[in-house]
Amino acid sequence: MKSKTRQECENAVLEFSKTINANIPPINKLLYVGTAGDPIGGEYSPMFKPQYNVKTFDVDPIWNPDIVGDITHTKFENESWGAIV
Repeated sequence: MKSKTRQECENAVLEFSKTINANIPPINKLLYVGTAGDPIGGEYSPMFKPQYNVKTFDVDPIWNPDIVGDITHTKFENESWGAIV
């Protein structure tokens, strides 16, 4: 059984994905932050259009993210991601 917090997070991402998929032109790059052992591409990535290039980001390398780091201290260029989840 999912915790209340986990269910709330899942519901929020589902609503976010509906908004992006319905109202925003195709996004080239989507960054999925905080993978924490989710399946490759993140458990939420299937909620987004398949043409998105999904990259994973986590502070802990044990989860094998595409990018390891602290999201509050990155060197990403402005507008380098179409969406961040």
